[in-house]
Parts: sequence; C-alpha cells; structure tokens
Amino acid sequence: MSFDTVDKLNRDFERNYNNGQIKEAVASYANNARVFANNKQIYQGLNQIEKYYSDAVADGNTKVDLHTGEVIQCGSDYLIEIRFLSY
Repeated sequence: MSFDTVDKLNRDFERNYNNGQIKEAVASYANNARVFANNKQIYQGLNQIEKYYSDAVADGNTKVDLHTGEVIQCGSDYLIEIRFLSY
C-alpha cells in the first residue's frame, strides 16, 4: 500500500465523517483494522471502530482533519501513522 493510496483513503474518510456519514467513513478501514486512539484504548474491527467514531460525534467532534504520515509495511500488514485532528 502506497502513501498515495492511504492519503486518498484519508480524504474519503474526512469527506464522509465531516458529512456525518460515519458508517461510510469507517468502510475505508480493513476488516481487521486497529485504531490506537488518543484515549489510549485500542479499537479493533469495524464495529468497535464505528462505535468509537460515533461516540466522538456524539461528544461534539463533528469535523476531522487527517494528516497522512508514514506508511510502513510489516510483513503482510501495514503500520500507518495518521494525525487525527477533531473539532
């Protein structure tokens, strides 16, 4: 997976999230994705990730701005650094 591919997925996520379409935003994640969140929790799988973002919206974080960092291949997996700014 290239930086450009990840960056495009991030732009799709931003657009969907910022339009209130959380389920569509989360669809950009792989089925076995993990999110290491600012609250130091790990959310694994699409259901947990969708709940995390739905809760964020309920808490007033209705807009995001993503900044794609490094994309590192680790065997058949990828470690993707993304700065996630919500407001």
